[in-house]
Amino acid sequence: MQKHGYKWLNVWFILFMSISTGFSQQFTGPIRTFGKYVTNGVSWNDYDNDGFYDIYMTNGFQSSSPLLWENFLYHNLGNGLFDSVSTAGSIESDVFLSAGSSWGDFDNDGDIDVIVGEPLTHSSGSGFFSTYFSETKVYQNNNDGTFTDLTSMGDLGNEISGGSTSQSHIGAIWVDYDNDGDLDVIESNATFLGGAQNFTMYRNNGDGTFTSISNNITAASSARAGFTAADFDEDGDIDIVTLAGNTGQNTTLWINTGTDFTETVLLSGGSTYNSQSATWLDYDGDGDLDLYIAIAGDDSNVAQPNELFRNDNGTLVQVTSGVGPIISDAYLTLVTAAADYDNDGDIDIYTGVNGDLTSSPAQHNALYTNNGSGVFTENTTTGIDTSGFAEGGSFADLDNDGDMDLMVGRQGKNYLYKNNGNSGTHWSEIECVGNGSTVNMSAIGALVKVTATINSSSKTQIRDVSPQTGRGSHNMLRTHFGLGDATYLSNITVRWPGPGTTTSYTDMPADKIMRYTFGTSTGTADVLASRTFLYLIGSSGGAVEFVSNTDVDGGTLTITRTDSDPGNAGYSGSATAPDGSTVTPNSVSNAKYWTMSESGLTGNYSARIYIDISGIAGVNNPDRLVILQRANSGSAWTPLNTSRTGNTLSTTGTVTTLGEFAIGSNTADNSLPVELSAFSLEAGDGKVVMNWKTASELENAGFVIERSVAGRDQFMEIASYQADDALKGQLYSNTETAYSFTDNSVVNGTTYTYRLWDVSLSGARTQLARQEARPMTVVSGYMLHRNYPNPFNPVTTILFDVPADEAQTPVKLTVYNSLGERIRVLFQGTLNSGSHRFEWDGTNQNGIQQASGVYILHATAGNRFSQTMKMLLVK
Repeated sequence: MQKHGYKWLNVWFILFMSISTGFSQQFTGPIRTFGKYVTNGVSWNDYDNDGFYDIYMTNGFQSSSPLLWENFLYHNLGNGLFDSVSTAGSIESDVFLSAGSSWGDFDNDGDIDVIVGEPLTHSSGSGFFSTYFSETKVYQNNNDGTFTDLTSMGDLGNEISGGSTSQSHIGAIWVDYDNDGDLDVIESNATFLGGAQNFTMYRNNGDGTFTSISNNITAASSARAGFTAADFDEDGDIDIVTLAGNTGQNTTLWINTGTDFTETVLLSGGSTYNSQSATWLDYDGDGDLDLYIAIAGDDSNVAQPNELFRNDNGTLVQVTSGVGPIISDAYLTLVTAAADYDNDGDIDIYTGVNGDLTSSPAQHNALYTNNGSGVFTENTTTGIDTSGFAEGGSFADLDNDGDMDLMVGRQGKNYLYKNNGNSGTHWSEIECVGNGSTVNMSAIGALVKVTATINSSSKTQIRDVSPQTGRGSHNMLRTHFGLGDATYLSNITVRWPGPGTTTSYTDMPADKIMRYTFGTSTGTADVLASRTFLYLIGSSGGAVEFVSNTDVDGGTLTITRTDSDPGNAGYSGSATAPDGSTVTPNSVSNAKYWTMSESGLTGNYSARIYIDISGIAGVNNPDRLVILQRANSGSAWTPLNTSRTGNTLSTTGTVTTLGEFAIGSNTADNSLPVELSAFSLEAGDGKVVMNWKTASELENAGFVIERSVAGRDQFMEIASYQADDALKGQLYSNTETAYSFTDNSVVNGTTYTYRLWDVSLSGARTQLARQEARPMTVVSGYMLHRNYPNPFNPVTTILFDVPADEAQTPVKLTVYNSLGERIRVLFQGTLNSGSHRFEWDGTNQNGIQQASGVYILHATAGNRFSQTMKMLLVK
């Protein structure tokens, strides 16, 4: 656990305290005691990994020189109090003018680092502007509450230490643009007086150094503005939007192609569009990311409305009407941020302006509420609209109560608005964590989608894990979703940056903070000290919620799903099933089981277990399933009291130790059938031979075989364990068993579909396999059989034999009319040995029906066979 030094004399924020406005509905606030003067950016970050989001303010205190201002780091104590950190190092003691900050774990060591840009060059001497230089700062987290100011990082290190007499580094953000699993850097630059300069980009080498790169973005430029970035087209790589910074520059979308970026100008440089910040959000609820852009007036400083672009299948289309005042209110807007502040299931928007109610024209910050259909109205009951002069703004759930609080950086005292929640609504928060090799630890660039039934309708929402928003500010990296009246999520899907892998969970509870760690069917997650979060890993389908946790140092959790039989050393006891009845299990699913273990949790804990039962065959009554636990393979299975939501089982109580978990039942309810290890059909002359093997069997009475002519789905039972002893099962077996059945009642040339069923002792049937086979006559030479019927209308069948030693010879079947004109090629290619069936429906190559008459079929096989026959089509 990290240690901290605080300025204990100053308690900056007390929950439920309202100093000025007295508004007590959605928000309490503003609380005005953060910072000192001009704050250019406010970023939420959990720098000490305690599960509560802290605040970093770039600038906030005016020192002796008007251009040299300190930054502030406020530690969230988790009890409703923030305090200013005084011993974190140069991250809060360096004195220079800062712009925005971007937080991300660039070295993939499990704690979050920060990069800070500068909006102006400044002086290192005593005289005003005596020696000009500008720095981009990287502060590396030491995992002990302190940061190191890095000055030697390859090309980026040279940029930091050398500075520039002509450039100021306005915006700097972390992006994994090359999908190699670590965070790279992009900077926006300007001249001393704010003129445009080219962007710069640096590739993370993975060893603590960065290399300068050149691409289409670095050939372009902007003035004093920043970025936003997201995989808006969902193709697996992160795309970047560069802002103008003044009216002479373009606002541009750069689409990542995997090797470079292609340019799409959204707003052309001219006299109108001084874009300052942008935010990705799904304003219309259609499941993709749209873009909202703040416009800080025209070149005469005349207020202008903001701009909205709708995502139409990967193309951004400008929205000009039908969404309310978010694109009609004209202000000098610097800040945009988005969150579902009222937890109703749709995204809302905050804007911050460069002016106030005393300005001309009058301006104010605003909170716009989404009505659920993508139309917004301004909420004037929060007190947010009574303030102005915003420089930055961002949302986070500062007290982990499931609603989003708002921090506004201003020219003057900074405002914090505490969200009081929306009674009767639910929520979900999902923090994505990479593996530090293929996916960056902060999961910047990830897309998170959740589906829930809200107001009786299924709705999918999307959030991006963003490196920056709100003009140099930073929402919390943990994604937040309002769920309205939904009590669970029917689906959670994450598209991870790096490999572009998608993993998902089904039917998880609402009102939980989840940490979703990248992985496959196995993975390891960092467990935060003393936090009661729900941990998901990869596609394992298993999850652990720490309901209580007294550990003070943190540890790790490993979940592995094994898709095989866990074995059985007996059962001990009974448990309550989801339907409230008592189940005494006598079977365990041999399809899969989960091994869950923790390391380093030195305190006591209790945990709830979640298991996904999707795709488990033989489940006839899921409400009579229970979760089983054992210490190891030599221990008996103990049933646990179990509840069910959709395809997810969870323990109603908790466990105090982890181990192996599986799905159990009583065979009177669920057969939990045999595990099939092999299955094949071999078609012969007048017969089909079916062979299969079972890896294990549980309560298996035997097998039933059904057959249908292919394409008809009219199955009839042709064999059963009740009449054929060879099809009787092993009842209970953990060893491989081979079975065989020969079907002699088939017609050569006809394709059949076979189904193999397992039947449990209780009579429950489970389909194990389905496959087609076509018996063929063993032939000694080529032969074109007479078509049947002949004469025909509308279709006739043709049989053609290929001998065993001629399988690779090219075959061609062609239909001609009586004049020798080619009508149609029925087949051209190679055929396996045996008898093959073809049909002709009396049409030509273009599907046009032919007239009645005599037609000639010519069959050839290379230069080895040629034969013709007559066919009579009658109408």
